[in-house]
Amino acid sequence: RHRDAEPALEPGAPIFSYSFLSDGPETADASGAGGSGLPSASLPSPPPRLFDIYRLGAHRPIASVPLGHGDVLVMAGTMQETHEHGIRVSAAKAYAQQSRINITVRAFKPGSAAVTGANIAETSGGVHRQ
Repeated sequence: RHRDAEPALEPGAPIFSYSFLSDGPETADASGAGGSGLPSASLPSPPPRLFDIYRLGAHRPIASVPLGHGDVLVMAGTMQETHEHGIRVSAAKAYAQQSRINITVRAFKPGSAAVTGANIAETSGGVHRQ
């Protein structure tokens, strides 16, 4: 779990988190030819993943939001200063063959390194130049 507390973020600006889930490698397309792994209207949806929200320093979440394929979660206000969040880790068989892609949109302060491309270093969360 973590919080998005980078100093370059625009204070109080909403953060948009888009979730995309797959059914796994064995998903067939409508023709039965095998598939893309993406959910389709004719197949059951993959099980949602739980997005847990914690007060800073707390051991148990105060809320759990199920995120399904195509869901958008918006975090705004002081949430990044007062709370932590993360997708719940699960060893459940329901998730064994499932992939999840998340696209996060954040607003950065004008002139910050995130906007200008300066001082970007490789990190575990993405690639940044230095």
